Amino acid sequence: MLAANLLTLSATLYACSFINFAALIANYNVDHCFEMTGQGTQLDVWYLRSLGPGALPALDRFVQHQSRTVSAEDASIRELAGWYAQDEARFCAGQENWRGWSFRDWRLNRALDRRGPFVVPPMSEPFMPGR
Repeated sequence: MLAANLLTLSATLYACSFINFAALIANYNVDHCFEMTGQGTQLDVWYLRSLGPGALPALDRFVQHQSRTVSAEDASIRELAGWYAQDEARFCAGQENWRGWSFRDWRLNRALDRRGPFVVPPMSEPFMPGR
């Protein structure tokens, strides 16, 4: 009986080591929040930020949805976008040390790189002297 329980516990812990719980929780909260579906409770952005870098893709999806549906001049959206940019910069700065490398963080970094820059500056003509 003891051996069977120990084996079950070991198998469960081993299986859970492959699940990114922060991303799982963040994706569920974003998919079911009031701002995305129109029903449910409002999203607790502070809680999402406390989950760590694994929640960045879900937070990115939320910010993009909010910027499409709410006017771009809304101060709360600009503030949320600023927080997101700070969290992403902090995560990318932590990847500079090779000892901090992990496969999960590498995959997250690839996903953030594929997305491109969060804020795209407006197009302007390059400076040409004598023009």
